[in-house]
Amino acid sequence: MILLSPTQARSIQWLLTSVADDEWIIGHRGSEWLAETPNLEDDLALSSISQDEMGHAQLLYHLIEGLGGPSPDHQVYDRPIDRWHPAGLVTLPRQDWAEWVTRQYFYEVFDEIRRQALDTIPFPSLSSALLSIQREESYHTRYVHTQIQSLAFGGAVAEDHLAQAIAVDWPFIPSLFTWGGDDSTWQSLQSPVLDPEAMKAAFEATVHQQFVMWNIPWPGALGSIAPQGRDQCHNPAMAQVLSEMATVRHIAPESGW
Repeated sequence: MILLSPTQARSIQWLLTSVADDEWIIGHRGSEWLAETPNLEDDLALSSISQDEMGHAQLLYHLIEGLGGPSPDHQVYDRPIDRWHPAGLVTLPRQDWAEWVTRQYFYEVFDEIRRQALDTIPFPSLSSALLSIQREESYHTRYVHTQIQSLAFGGAVAEDHLAQAIAVDWPFIPSLFTWGGDDSTWQSLQSPVLDPEAMKAAFEATVHQQFVMWNIPWPGALGSIAPQGRDQCHNPAMAQVLSEMATVRHIAPESGW
């Protein structure tokens, strides 16, 4: 049996909050494309993926509750905006299909690296949750790779849309790597791979290798990791998401998930 110290339990709560918030918001943003994708096959795939992501968030919110945090319902529907910590990339408002595919691709690359890092934490409940999540995420990765390749090898117009999408998303990618707290949060867990700079380096190496394989021009080095990358207080896109969620919740305030 693994006994976590109070400091470790608080650190895991903090780390999992940023992960769960990413999963919830990327799932919510994906759901905005339902019935708006290029074809029925994509609509069905994205519906499944978005549902998966929000299910992963629910699983992680339950872990947070087990560590002494609030209930999943409270975390989704009752938190003020300054207590949310998704990355700026996942909160971006809906744009065109190429941007969504590109955003999802960047997120899936990062999320795989982050899950591997989290799995080094000696917390069996988290390891079990990550194993369950991985089974579904493998499909997400295969799907988004197919979509990116369709843009990369789809002719001049598709390539132009992809280049524009990368240009939109690239400045927001550093927001993924921060955990939203100060360095002592992840350092207390004594796992070097949780270091934001280590995750950033792994991300750049993976994306660069795949861009070379797909003949996608490299957009240049990523910007510095900003501690405020998960600060949502002045993010109108996040305020819009929370407003939509509140509106739906008020329709049936006693409903469950």
